[in-house]
Amino acid sequence: MRKSFALLLAATACAALAQTPPKLEPLPEVPPPPPGVRDAAADDPRVLIRPEEG
Repeated sequence: MRKSFALLLAATACAALAQTPPKLEPLPEVPPPPPGVRDAAADDPRVLIRPEEG
């Protein structure tokens, strides 16, 4: 019983390792914002959130 389980486990592990990962294409770069659009994050005030005290 142990031998058959070990063989099954080894065969499954070999099959899983033999699979090649899919070839993924790189993500395209984000285009720059159109002219005339302001960066809203630069003008926003910073907000600091503090944890509740107990």
